[in-house]
Amino acid sequence: MRYKNVTRHEKTAILDESCATCGCHRKHAIRVLKRYKRFTKPKAKKRGKQSVYQNEAVRKPLKEIWLKANLFC
Repeated sequence: MRYKNVTRHEKTAILDESCATCGCHRKHAIRVLKRYKRFTKPKAKKRGKQSVYQNEAVRKPLKEIWLKANLFC
């Protein structure tokens, strides 16, 4: 991952070297070096308010009540 942590002039040298070695286009070399994923969908963000039951302080007493009620629904 030498490519990500260098200056612009050093990136140019790395790209020239990789294009000469592999015989590919510059844009392809940039995508390969950055590990660019072109056809991946962005992850959908969860909409709405966060669930109240995600908090452990709420979940633990509810679980105890649920177990004492013989696992009702």
